[in-house]
Amino acid sequence: AGELCEFLHRQYGGASSGFLRHQRRMGEVGSARGIPRQENPAGRLPGTHLGTRSVSLSDAAATGCGLIFTFPTPLGPMTASVLEGVVVSLCFSPGAAETAGEELGIDEKRLRGEICDYFAGTRREFTMRTLSHGTPFQRAVLREIARIPFGSAHTYQEVAERAGFPGAARAVGSSAANNPVLLLIPCHRVVRSGGAISGYAGGMERKMLLLAHERAVTGRATRPLFSKPERWRQKA
Repeated sequence: AGELCEFLHRQYGGASSGFLRHQRRMGEVGSARGIPRQENPAGRLPGTHLGTRSVSLSDAAATGCGLIFTFPTPLGPMTASVLEGVVVSLCFSPGAAETAGEELGIDEKRLRGEICDYFAGTRREFTMRTLSHGTPFQRAVLREIARIPFGSAHTYQEVAERAGFPGAARAVGSSAANNPVLLLIPCHRVVRSGGAISGYAGGMERKMLLLAHERAVTGRATRPLFSKPERWRQKA
């Protein structure tokens, strides 16, 4: 909880007023597949194809962050923040204690379930919406990254060109490194020219394992990479 609220303070000058002012000016929600930017004059998060209901940021103004919870995965615990059905943050958090299931709401259980399905090899796309962060350039880059198909990999240069900034491959790397919603925005699928693996917010080893997992699921490997879900708590 502290790390996310600190992030909001750094980015927007205060988790309450600064965050709300920023979203009134630049706010947008993208699906996991990525959608074009929408104008937001009313200061609310616009709806997507997942539903027409706009998402209010009143809770963000009051608390500075959504409900923060931790759950196990085969690559270690992940901590997420969900606000009114929108994923604000999702990251690996080694050593974090798991949040009791009875403390989770419908949206939190839905996110946890989709991540579980992803690691089990039964899900290739996520349906949870994500809250966009950063400058227009950073949001454009993350939208392009969100479009990279499961089991594929694009280079930083390819992402830069598709985002409309062909000379900004290095800046694409910086934007990917600051991606606040791992997996749903799959920055692990961005590699160097020639396929070399480079930095990842979750760590290089996790990036290699995530790519190997997706190759296994798409039939380009000989066996599943991860164990059954009931064993994850021991590994986490």
